[in-house]
Amino acid sequence: MDGRKDRSRYPKMIPADIDTPEVISNRLPQAQTQALSTLNKTTKDQVNQAQKYRQSTLQAVIVSEVSALAFAVKAGVVRLMNAARTQFALHDAKEAESDVADSQKSARVASRAITNSTVTSNCLKNVYWFPEEEASPLPTKTRRMS
Repeated sequence: MDGRKDRSRYPKMIPADIDTPEVISNRLPQAQTQALSTLNKTTKDQVNQAQKYRQSTLQAVIVSEVSALAFAVKAGVVRLMNAARTQFALHDAKEAESDVADSQKSARVASRAITNSTVTSNCLKNVYWFPEEEASPLPTKTRRMS
C-alpha cells in the first residue's frame, strides 16, 4: 500500500466553524522589540565587512580560475580536458565527451568575454597546462614566474 494513502500518518483534522472567526492576535504574549535585534551596531558592521571580504575573495578566485582557463584556450595549450573523477561519475563515453565539449565551449566563451572587456586582476598567474602526449585525468597547474 502506498504510504501517502495511509491516513494514520497524518494529524487528525477537526472541523471548525468558519462562520464566526475568532480573533486571537491579542492573546499571544508580545515579545519586546529589542529582543528582535540582539546584535549591536559594531557587531553588524563586523559581519557586513566579513561578508564583503568573503564576496570579494570569491570573486577574485572565480576571476583567476576562469581567466587562467580562458588564457589557456586562447593560447592554444589546452588540447584535452578530462573530468575530475572525484567530482562526479559519468555513465558512458558519450556523456563524458559531451561534458568535456561543454567545458571547452564555456572556456572559449570566457576567453571571448575577456578579450572584449577589460579585466583588472592580480590573480592571472595561474595557467592550466595539459601535455599533448599524456593528458592527466585531473587538471595540473603550473605557475609562471614573472
